[in-house]
Amino acid sequence: MTRLTTPFAMESFPNNDSPLNMPPPSFQASPYFRFTPDSLAHKLVQESDSSFHGYWHHQFQGQIGSQRPRNWYLGIMDGQAIFSDSRPLSVGRLFAFIERYVPRLKCWEVRQVTEGLQHKLVPQDDDQLDALPALLNSCYNLNLVHPEEVKRALQLKLLEDLDDILFTYGGQAQFVPQADWVYQMPKPGFDLHGLMAEAYRRRLIWDKVKTYLPSVDCQLTLNETALSAANLANHQEQHLRTLMTKGQTARTMAVTLAQDTLEIARGVAQLIDKGLLNIHPVRQSQEPEILIIDDSPLMLQQFKVLVSHWGYRVRSHSDPTSALTVISQTNPVAIFLDINMPELSGFDLLKQIRRQPSLATIPLVMLTAERTLSNNWRAQWSGCQFLTKPLSPEEIPQFKLALRNLLESIISSGAHIEG
Repeated sequence: MTRLTTPFAMESFPNNDSPLNMPPPSFQASPYFRFTPDSLAHKLVQESDSSFHGYWHHQFQGQIGSQRPRNWYLGIMDGQAIFSDSRPLSVGRLFAFIERYVPRLKCWEVRQVTEGLQHKLVPQDDDQLDALPALLNSCYNLNLVHPEEVKRALQLKLLEDLDDILFTYGGQAQFVPQADWVYQMPKPGFDLHGLMAEAYRRRLIWDKVKTYLPSVDCQLTLNETALSAANLANHQEQHLRTLMTKGQTARTMAVTLAQDTLEIARGVAQLIDKGLLNIHPVRQSQEPEILIIDDSPLMLQQFKVLVSHWGYRVRSHSDPTSALTVISQTNPVAIFLDINMPELSGFDLLKQIRRQPSLATIPLVMLTAERTLSNNWRAQWSGCQFLTKPLSPEEIPQFKLALRNLLESIISSGAHIEG
């Protein structure tokens, strides 16, 4: 990461407390502040100190189903930032961050080793952080990943989340202490003042990039006419064509290459400026689309009625063997998979989906009526979430609540807080 060389004064962020709704009484028990888009950076630096071990839980203003994130958790230890996510940190989430930014960890054989270590060292009935130090040390000793790569991954995750959040949303934040982090979390963290300064620098770059590339989700194609006229050297043309095999959007390129999305977007913007790439607008839909794949017609119908009522578009599919084609033809914000299906199980289909670079970032949720730790564990370490179907009428209200909360979290991921 390029170091910021231009001095930056926090006075650049106005401390503007415009009226917001007061928090519920429970928020008063620990540090709390309200913020506007222009004041969040200043507030985080101002309100955090070296005694803090825990996370700032931010709740943003917005409506359910919008592309605005609802929650953001910024981990703080010794007054420094250590992680960022749309929900509190877990071992599985931390390794997902590391895999996102370390190309070597995307190799299937390496992932098998890391997942085996997680299965061995992390208790199967929870995902506590107590095992994290031993897990990271095992990865270091096996040269699967290096401490510098872990730090870089966490830093890039922080900066990319700040790109999406800082200067954009208003809301409220409460500090939630986590005393055990002193023994669990990687050290050191990142200076908040330096992070906010870097976020401001990145914002200026994004402003320039967006004059050519309005969204990192715009579809991109090669301009063959311009490419022929450009008279590029053979290796340059081959490099460009290889880049286009990594994805059809700047975002999918960044994920496939395990690179900073801003750096990929800046390179893409330069190619667009030279006329070498065509840009196609993001297809807008009125509501986020959810895809469910289940061999039970009754389950498909009940899911569709319920989730449509909450303001989502739902597409259902009953044949797992042709599901990959359906997924590639749509643009779902999430995919729900039944585990037990004929011919192709949910876990087999999950492997097929994860092998497609353009689908790598779509959240996956496993649905099952079997409440086994093995299913929960396999879902967790396959990079997806796990939701148990109700087995009796008494369990339906709890299932609805869990499903709705999960969808809200996924829509937050759609605002690109999850990596």
